[in-house]
Amino acid sequence: MSAVLEAEISPQMSTAAAVRLNELAEKAGFARLCISDGVFWPDSFMVQALCAQAARRIAVGAMVTNPYTRHPVVLAGALTTLDGRR
Repeated sequence: MSAVLEAEISPQMSTAAAVRLNELAEKAGFARLCISDGVFWPDSFMVQALCAQAARRIAVGAMVTNPYTRHPVVLAGALTTLDGRR
């Protein structure tokens, strides 16, 4: 069974650091990297896209999102874009 890594992007972590964390987690054998959606942090979906683009096998996704700052239709569009099967 693979370990699961859940990473929260904080104001101290740049998008480049998040991508590097993704690469290290994948190299260490983790199965998943989750990223929180915070109001004053880098955009969660952009960070997820950058991490997913650099990933070979690790799953990248949202840990939480804010329903007060993300309209459901916009959220659905972002998730569809990240899905990559469309």
